[in-house]
Amino acid sequence: AGELRFVLYNLIKNSVHAMREGGKLAFETGETELGVYITVTDTGTGMDEETKERLLQPFFTTKGFDQGKGLGMSTSYAIVKEHGGKIYVKKTVLGKGTSIEIMLPHSKRKEKRLKDNVSGYEGSARVLWVDDEKVIRDIGKDMLGTLKHSADIAASGEEALSLLRNNQYDLMITDVGMPNMSGWQLAERIKGNYPEMKVAVVTGWGSDVSNEEKEKYGVGYVLGKPINMGQLKHMVGEVLQLKQK
Repeated sequence: AGELRFVLYNLIKNSVHAMREGGKLAFETGETELGVYITVTDTGTGMDEETKERLLQPFFTTKGFDQGKGLGMSTSYAIVKEHGGKIYVKKTVLGKGTSIEIMLPHSKRKEKRLKDNVSGYEGSARVLWVDDEKVIRDIGKDMLGTLKHSADIAASGEEALSLLRNNQYDLMITDVGMPNMSGWQLAERIKGNYPEMKVAVVTGWGSDVSNEEKEKYGVGYVLGKPINMGQLKHMVGEVLQLKQK
């Protein structure tokens, strides 16, 4: 539920951005023989053909990187795909608006995968999740809660360091691209002051992060976007195993 909430939040945010001078935002939900759907329609600027074709590509943004990282729609696409669904531009007209539809199938397979992912755990980890976007922090906390772990959340590196002064954690998960103090800079501070705590960074670059870079900043794990339950379960389970040795 947390992952799909992010998808809907991202669609709403994009629609609001496309209606700087005001407009209407509408939602339609329904069910067909193929599954359930939700359509988000705005009366904003619409898209040209290039924007429409590149909309779901990582790091593509029309907002400028000071306002976005260009990962919202590509992450949404990956989340919907993980749930066995589709997300696509249903209609767009320049100067008149855009409709984007999410279609999810009637299926128990995703539910079964989640049950498989949360079974077999021994022990509970205490995790600090750091991200400058509230919806990502909330999703992270929800996912860890589903996996029976406890989590505190921080909106910045400075807030994370403040929490660390009064709390102990098994693992910190931090986004890389944060203002003022990046995830790498925060990890480096952790390495110097809390060497026993494991650190994971979340980045859209994923496997492009080198072992040398991880070692330099004291990072043990790199998570690609979007994070799924299986990926998170495996990592936290490994942290718990190392703690128990």
